[in-house]
Amino acid sequence: GDHSFHWLVPCDDTFGTHNSYFSTHPEYFPEINGKRQCRGSNSVNMQLCVSNPGTAQVIIDKARQLFTAFPSMTTFGIVPNDGSYGWCQNADCVAWDGAQAGKGIYSNRLIRLVNTVADALAAEYPDKLFVTLAYDNYREPPDIPISPNVAIRLTTTGRNFLKKLTDPTDPSNAPIMTQLQGWLSKAKHVTLRDYYYFSGVDYAPSPIARTLCEENPELLAVGLKGILPETFPWHWQSLRLPAYALARCGWDTSLSYDDLLDDYSAKMYGPAAASMKSYHLLYETTLRN
Repeated sequence: GDHSFHWLVPCDDTFGTHNSYFSTHPEYFPEINGKRQCRGSNSVNMQLCVSNPGTAQVIIDKARQLFTAFPSMTTFGIVPNDGSYGWCQNADCVAWDGAQAGKGIYSNRLIRLVNTVADALAAEYPDKLFVTLAYDNYREPPDIPISPNVAIRLTTTGRNFLKKLTDPTDPSNAPIMTQLQGWLSKAKHVTLRDYYYFSGVDYAPSPIARTLCEENPELLAVGLKGILPETFPWHWQSLRLPAYALARCGWDTSLSYDDLLDDYSAKMYGPAAASMKSYHLLYETTLRN
């Protein structure tokens, strides 16, 4: 479920696979200012001409290859490259935008592509899901149906970690919840990709564990299927407690943060458990205030 256009339909031989398409099929790649573009397969802002039937067929073939080689795989990702630019200006792609045309929103055209692949392989692979991100300028829900074997992973960039994502009074979180509810109304399988490294304060412990425990039951109740936490290894020193909270409260949404903090303190600090629990509570209260 990560950025994969560059791997699915590479325009050049960046990866040394001798599996590039631009020289033989420039029509698979974006038309920008009247010219087909190849900016390097692994380039940010290098998308595909998603409306071209050949583009979809290459992706269909790649999915078959993956599921043949790894039959236990349950998902296949079809995700634009990173970056907000490089989208095709060809008339067919623009037509796929529908009411989104000219607004810099590309979820309609992306979902049409993913639906095309998912529908073509649904009978052959009834137990597989085709995953795409709701991210950047394709974060808004589409105004077209989503096939039942398509899974959506909404990113939460810009959220306020000191309040629940479900808090309707928070100006940062409320728009994300509106987007989430829009995707939930269209797709059977919706998850969140939450960027926990954005919650750090100069690598100090992040007081977000309470938030995670409080919001998880409400996210489950609205139909969310799961959470993909993203961070970097060098953040774990400051994210130990949030990581523990996510692991415990993510599996058992009935757990309270206070009970979890007792358990965490006992396991992590032994004889110093009571003192360290007091430290965590004081630290959290001070930073939140």
